[in-house]
Amino acid sequence: MFMRVRNNKEQDNVVRRARYKKRLDAGLCPVDGCPNKSTEDGVVCQVCRWNRLERDLLKFGLTLEDYAWMEYRQNRVCFICKRSCVTGRSLAVDHNWKTGLVRALLCQPCNTLIGKAREDEVILLAAVEYLRSTP
Repeated sequence: MFMRVRNNKEQDNVVRRARYKKRLDAGLCPVDGCPNKSTEDGVVCQVCRWNRLERDLLKFGLTLEDYAWMEYRQNRVCFICKRSCVTGRSLAVDHNWKTGLVRALLCQPCNTLIGKAREDEVILLAAVEYLRSTP
């Protein structure tokens, strides 16, 4: 009988998840070292959420002010479906993988849709035709 041996990364993840759950159960923000309470929906506090967003925006050369301006211009809704993000997360920064240029802010489902279609408009148009042709 063979047994799968966990590597150090998997063990670290198990420990990290246990710490995360313990902090959430205590009503604290799950980010290690954060003294704030978690939000009502049981996720990271607003400070940690903004810190993470700021770090993610650096990948695109954007600041929090740039993001806030884009969000304001789009009325805080997804550019494609015109809804706020149903997952409760911040709108995702959509960018062209080939050029690296930022296009707009999208909700998680729309951003995933673009990614799953490999940013290929032929695939997306074929999907539209498929939806129109089926009952």
